[in-house]
Amino acid sequence: MEVCSADPSLAETFDVYYYNHFSLPSFALRFLESKVSNFEAKEDDIYLVSYPKTGTTWAQELVYIINSDLNFSAAKSTPLNERFPYLEMLDLEDTRVENMPSPRYIKTHFPYSLLPSSILEKKCKLHIVPSGNITWSSGNIIMTQMSFFFIMKISTRQFRSFDYMLMQDPRAGVKEIASFFGKILSEEEIEKVIDHCSFNNMSKNPSTSQIDQENSAERIVGESKFFRKGKVGDWKSYFTEEMDQRMNQWIENHFRKSGLTFTYSLD
Repeated sequence: MEVCSADPSLAETFDVYYYNHFSLPSFALRFLESKVSNFEAKEDDIYLVSYPKTGTTWAQELVYIINSDLNFSAAKSTPLNERFPYLEMLDLEDTRVENMPSPRYIKTHFPYSLLPSSILEKKCKLHIVPSGNITWSSGNIIMTQMSFFFIMKISTRQFRSFDYMLMQDPRAGVKEIASFFGKILSEEEIEKVIDHCSFNNMSKNPSTSQIDQENSAERIVGESKFFRKGKVGDWKSYFTEEMDQRMNQWIENHFRKSGLTFTYSLD
């Protein structure tokens, strides 16, 4: 197991380990070592699966609002990380999830192969956030996507993938999520969901914006906002043409026969 030392440029940080072909933060590794074998899933659990910084928070709020029958009051009064805790951050003494009422909403950045076995055995619903938000990290983000891609072909009941329909046509995207939960929303209700989950409103909502965590380990010194731009394709602001070519070539070499495609921009 290789380790990448903590980045001193981060206000609070952690080591990153290369474990079973995936890069994991130290707290995720602790979960795998101490908690994963004892984690008990429930059949009606709902898991939001994503790679970090790929629209996870947006997807969490959409899933919670739609499946809770538009409980906007609870969504505004209770922090998202309490309504939708982070699986990898749980430790042996943490009983938050065990005490949550059903259905339990839980997010994770684990690939399919590292999920607790009870989640898979009980066929819990998994909502997967695909990403074209590619970073140059030995393909870690793409391997995470691949770990779910082929499993999704086997079961459409247990798995549901969020796609870029939500950005291109929010109304159709909300209807699709509602359908997966067996919900039927009126046109007025759909508009309320879209408004509540808009980038502008979520970035101002203390329940979702994590204003109280501005100095957490996820923050880079000098960057205080949890929400960035809410744009598909902002990678173009950071990638040079040479980096783009290298990434495209790497993807072509490794996944040309997989059938998996990514949306990098809505232009």
